[in-house]
Amino acid sequence: VGPSQIFVCLNYRFRLFDRAGNVQNALDVDSDVFFASVLGPNFSGDPRVRFDRFSQRWFVSMIDTPNTNGHVLLAVSSDATLTSTSSFTFYRFAQDAKNRREKDQLDSLSANRANWERPFSQIGVRTWPGSTTET
Repeated sequence: VGPSQIFVCLNYRFRLFDRAGNVQNALDVDSDVFFASVLGPNFSGDPRVRFDRFSQRWFVSMIDTPNTNGHVLLAVSSDATLTSTSSFTFYRFAQDAKNRREKDQLDSLSANRANWERPFSQIGVRTWPGSTTET
């Protein structure tokens, strides 16, 4: 939930609502289409969405499946209010299958301010040993 919108991510569908619960057509998209620039030949699943009030950005993470190596997908919005002209920056974190553990298949997304005296936010996506970043 952001300052003026509710961003709902379910498997295979993203929808945007205003705070009164009315559908906003600015974002109504299949998750595979949303992450197409970093998804590759797989499909996306297990979405997480967070709004970081300090950076005023939306953060969306998913995993891709089926994939022997596994990836965590991350999207960061350009601003707090999502419109039809909003943009996202996309990232993909790859996993080495040799170091992958079954319990670590799912990502975990958190957003918090690291220190009240520092003017930045800390965003974390838990991955597993052997991960590399791909953009």
